[in-house]
Order: sequence, then structure tokens, then C-alpha cells
Amino acid sequence: MQNRRWGGILDWLAPRACLVCRGRAGRMGGEGDADLCAACHDQLPRSGIQCPVCAVAADQPRACGACLARPPAFASVFAPFPWDEPLAGWVRAYKYAPRPDLGRTLARLLAMEWQCRGLPRPDALAPVPLHPRRTAGRGFSQPAELARLIGRHTGIAVRQTPPPSFPTPRPPFVNSKPPSPHLHLAVWPRLVLFFKSNSWPALRDS
Repeated sequence: MQNRRWGGILDWLAPRACLVCRGRAGRMGGEGDADLCAACHDQLPRSGIQCPVCAVAADQPRACGACLARPPAFASVFAPFPWDEPLAGWVRAYKYAPRPDLGRTLARLLAMEWQCRGLPRPDALAPVPLHPRRTAGRGFSQPAELARLIGRHTGIAVRQTPPPSFPTPRPPFVNSKPPSPHLHLAVWPRLVLFFKSNSWPALRDS
């Protein structure tokens, strides 16, 4: 409660600018709000009907042929936003500029979209870790920071996982549209959600 009160005082003394229109950012549900006004938030592009497993665009909310033919190791991908502006630009800046301040907006948007869709609450979340060389080059670990902010917004426990033994290459399409609808997920800082057994409804519409 005290943090929320201080947040309101700071917003009044130094109002935050909307990332899209540069007007005054509104409060959309509590501490750590996105730096967006309500109108620009409502106009952000949202993903349409998707395969509930891999999140590729689909005509009907059912598993795509690729997931039926070769089921992946994960239960579902949550991808509420397409790789489109302004979100694509924010993700690029958050990871490669770097712009750690954008993490607040990205984390809040993901948490709000999850809650608005009535999806089951995870028992824990874990950032997909960066190689130490990659973290040093960017100045901070974007997945770890995003997980921390989402955990703070939602109260979901955050688990830490060991870093990989070698760095993954930077996707060649970071500054352009991915050649496959699956590949934009490689640019987002990735998180793994953990659920108790049978708490995630299989093959549901995301």
C-alpha cells in the first residue's frame, strides 16, 4: 500500500510519458504500470486465433498439423502480441539498446494479458537464462529482469536456472519481419511457466 502511495505521488510530481503518443501515461491497475495511456494501450496489436500449443496463427483454436504430427516438449506457448510495431521496437530496444526501463511496460503488458484471458495462475516462472558473455554484453539479463518484474506484479514465485554452456547466435531478422511466424518468439525474452500436474488445460485456445 505504501509503495502504491509513493508511486502516485511520483506520478503527480513527474508524470510518465506514454511510449506511443508522448501524452501522460495512465494508471492501469496498480503499482508498476505500463508507460502507456489507456487509449494507446487499447490500440496495441493483439494476436488473433492461434494454435494453442505453438501459438502460430490459425483459422481455428485447435492444434496445428505440425503440433499434432510431432508434439513439442512444452504444453503451450503464450504469445498475446504479434511481431508488429510498436511492440517489436520495444523488444529490440529492451534487448539490444539496451533499454531496461522498457521492462516495466513489457512485464506489465504480459501480466495484464494473462489475467484478462482468464488463464490459470502458474505456480512458478523461470527466465530462460542468457550465457554470461551475453549478459555482460547487454549489461543485464533481460529474461531475469522480466521474470522479476512479473513476479513482483503478480506474486508468482520466480525460479532461477543455470546459464547455458555456450551463447546462442543473435537472430538475423531482429530488425525485420521474421521469415516464419514461429521465429518472432526467438526474439522475445523467454520465460518458462510451471504448473501443478493437470492444472493446464491441454490444447485450449490461448
